[in-house]
Amino acid sequence: MKRQLLAAVLALASLTVALPDTAEAHVKKCKHGLCKKRHPPKHRYVPAPRPRRVVADDRAGMYLGIGLLGDFVTDGGSDLSRLLNTGGGLDVFLGLRFGPAFALEFGMLGTVHSTDEQLHLEGQYERGVMNGCTLDAKIFLLPDSVRVEPFLQIGAGAYAFYQEGYAANEFTGGGFHAGGGVDLAISSALAFGVRGLYKGVYLDNATEWYPATESLYVNQFTVEGNIQLRF
Repeated sequence: MKRQLLAAVLALASLTVALPDTAEAHVKKCKHGLCKKRHPPKHRYVPAPRPRRVVADDRAGMYLGIGLLGDFVTDGGSDLSRLLNTGGGLDVFLGLRFGPAFALEFGMLGTVHSTDEQLHLEGQYERGVMNGCTLDAKIFLLPDSVRVEPFLQIGAGAYAFYQEGYAANEFTGGGFHAGGGVDLAISSALAFGVRGLYKGVYLDNATEWYPATESLYVNQFTVEGNIQLRF
């Protein structure tokens, strides 16, 4: 009887050794490094951040423009300042834009004006021409706006007034201007613009050989529509 009981215990022990590890025992062996089975590595999914989309700003660069100009002249407080009447002409400008918010612009303009019959400078001439070379800074108020671009403009220039019939400068001087406008980009290469400026221009008749004997301050309000080619 004892032999039979001993044989049953040994058989049960051998059966226990032959059985696979329970889940709990297997986990314990793995924790202590006793498990000889190979387990596939566990990959933890970590969502990768999406790269930011960077849109290149192609507004920086040069542009060339031409515009039609209306020049409205008001009384500057002297007889000579009433010499010029309202006129009009052309404006040609070359700009360099440094980024979305700032540009420098060099311009040349010419406007034709009728003159007051009672206040001719010298002789009986009915028309005069105002020429100017200007340098302006443009500050764009909405730099993130690509299509509609309102701006402020401020600058200065050198001016000359020729009365019809004379080849020499009759009145020369300088002035400042300030105002604003809006550029409307049709594409990356083409834009239309409108702007209005106040110009205060001081002129006199000094020459290289003679001091000034007459001078005038001209109040001007210019309104312009232009077209721009961007490079």
